[in-house]
Amino acid sequence: MTYNDFIALHPWVDLTLNLFETFAPVIVAILAIIINNSKSSKRDKLNKKLDMIVNCENILIQKVSLMECAMDELIDKFGDVLQCTTIEKVRPLLNDYKSAKSEALKSLMELYNYSTSATGILYENIDAEDIGSEIRTIIKSIDEMIVTHVTRNGLRRMGDEEIKKANTIKDDYDSFKAWQAVKIQTIMEKTFELVK
Repeated sequence: MTYNDFIALHPWVDLTLNLFETFAPVIVAILAIIINNSKSSKRDKLNKKLDMIVNCENILIQKVSLMECAMDELIDKFGDVLQCTTIEKVRPLLNDYKSAKSEALKSLMELYNYSTSATGILYENIDAEDIGSEIRTIIKSIDEMIVTHVTRNGLRRMGDEEIKKANTIKDDYDSFKAWQAVKIQTIMEKTFELVK
């Protein structure tokens, strides 16, 4: 029996095949669109979530960098005050120091507020409370040295003990910065792993 004989006996098969030939590509295309849309919706949600995490972690890194810059400026102003030995020159240096201290504390507060508020979004966070404690300890030590230099020592040249204390404060800050750099590196590595 040939195909034509079969179709002569069963004409509905030919009609079905013609309909299938006409509508099959449309049905396949519709199914492909439905499947692609369902997957793209999931993919888009994941991409938006990853973008939000990466953006938040970039802002966190930026806040840490701003805090570090403010602290670097504070350490520089601290050194300038300690080197000063005349009353006329110390007043503007103290004003610069107070301004730098205010900026450092403001940057620290912004970092703390951001890291606390973005905790649920961030993939990898920092311990802003620990950072704040470290920075406040360093600033307290700096303040004590400046008060001693300006009021008690009467702006005389620093002795060996004061130089040693100032270097200890700077070393403590350098250690803190090194620890921060490692933490930021960890955040960046984990972010890169996340977006791969």
